[in-house]
Amino acid sequence: VVDFLKIGVILENHKPDAVISAHPLPMRILAAAKSAGALQLPLFAMTTDFWAHRYWACRHIDGYFASSSRAKDDLLRYGVDRERIVVTGIPLRASFAQPLSRQASRLKLGLGALNPVLLVTGGSYGIFSFRDLLNSAASGLGGPWQWLFVFGRNAAALRQARRRISSHPPGHIFLFGFEDNMHEIMAASDFLPPKQLATAI
Repeated sequence: VVDFLKIGVILENHKPDAVISAHPLPMRILAAAKSAGALQLPLFAMTTDFWAHRYWACRHIDGYFASSSRAKDDLLRYGVDRERIVVTGIPLRASFAQPLSRQASRLKLGLGALNPVLLVTGGSYGIFSFRDLLNSAASGLGGPWQWLFVFGRNAAALRQARRRISSHPPGHIFLFGFEDNMHEIMAASDFLPPKQLATAI
């Protein structure tokens, strides 16, 4: 995952006009630098759940893009000034704007048309190894599921998973890295376990 100690180097290399953070930790690091006079850039935060916890609220953030009216109310309750909050919703890729056929998406991905599909993701950086879930899938736990595991940029975990399932017959477990067609992968799925990073879309 991102090395937050390198944020200053990233800013120096790219020299942005402003910063928008979709995670409260780097947002607070930058806000602390701004409060100390070490940073002059406008800072903005984009909440990525449909509510906002207390850690989002920070005095030195210039503006908030709130995901929902509920998130706005939460920020107000935690002391953020009303004029700093705009309700925008969570940004979506254009590819998610049009509904896709489940069967067509499955056909394109090489999945079976009948057995249910369970999708497991770990975000673009692949912060989970899925070891236990992979073992469950390999053992056939839960019946005739088709399991889709998306490892994002975690190439090492993806290689380990491929070795782990190499002795199992194909058509039951499908492994992916960082993919540009998440709209198709999600459209093909019947079940996506909750709280798998809202910005997967």
